Amino acid sequence: MMSINPKLPSGKPPYLGIRYYGTCMDERRHREFFLEHYGKEHQIRIEIFRDHLHLHLICTETLKIQTFKDIRFKRELLKNWFYVKGSREFNFALTILVNDKDVLLQAWNGKQINIVFKIKTIDIFERTDIVPGPW
Repeated sequence: MMSINPKLPSGKPPYLGIRYYGTCMDERRHREFFLEHYGKEHQIRIEIFRDHLHLHLICTETLKIQTFKDIRFKRELLKNWFYVKGSREFNFALTILVNDKDVLLQAWNGKQINIVFKIKTIDIFERTDIVPGPW
């Protein structure tokens, strides 16, 4: 299970993260994507549905996309986070909740480094065109 985790840390760019509860099943895939695109420019595309969202992390140089589906979120918390003024860069990271504390996923690149992406653009789309089917 995942949830969106927006934060406004003091003295740092605004942070948007995905929090895993328990084990991150795709941990290896996330590490490989990070190492392959480390230091490159990224953007985020968010599709908001009624009770969940999809987040697409896009490397603008290689056009590779890492997609996170069915993420839980609190609409008001996310809405308030987006109204942050004065920042042109955001940080995006993946965390696992361990003993009520967020622990950043890390990768090995000659040394342990936190998996944090620098984000230049965040686009948000409200998906009101989705009509539930009979399934």
